[in-house]
Order: sequence, then C-alpha cells, then structure tokens
Amino acid sequence: MGKLIGEVIGLISKNELEQGRPMLSAIAVGVSGKPSEGFFNWARELGVLEEGQDKETLWRNECEKVYEAWKISYRKE
Repeated sequence: MGKLIGEVIGLISKNELEQGRPMLSAIAVGVSGKPSEGFFNWARELGVLEEGQDKETLWRNECEKVYEAWKISYRKE
C-alpha cells in the first residue's frame, strides 16, 4: 500500500511541476516528520534534485514554496 501511495503522491508532484508549482509531496511526511526516500527519488527523476545537492535543503525549500504557492489570502471586511 505504501508504494502505491508514494506513486500517486509522486504523480501529483509531477503534475504540480508541469503547472509551474513546487512539489506538493514535500509536505507529505512520515512519523519522523520528514519525507521518505521516495520523495527524493521523484525529485531526482523530475530534475528538481541535482547530483550533490543537499536533500534536506531541497526539501525545506520545496516546503516553503508549497506554503507560498497554496496560501490563502483572507479579505478583511
């Protein structure tokens, strides 16, 4: 089941990147509070994580981008 969920989450991130948004799967974390290795595999496959790049930094940056892209602005009345 976990592998199937990882595949679906990865495809969501692929779609998000195609739409010009960050990897939404960055905020999908396990009980450790961090993403699985599958997140980083997808990041490599999608060209987001380059050879030698720090995985932790990439993940934190993607989280910040997700929060910025999906934040809701509330109107004050």
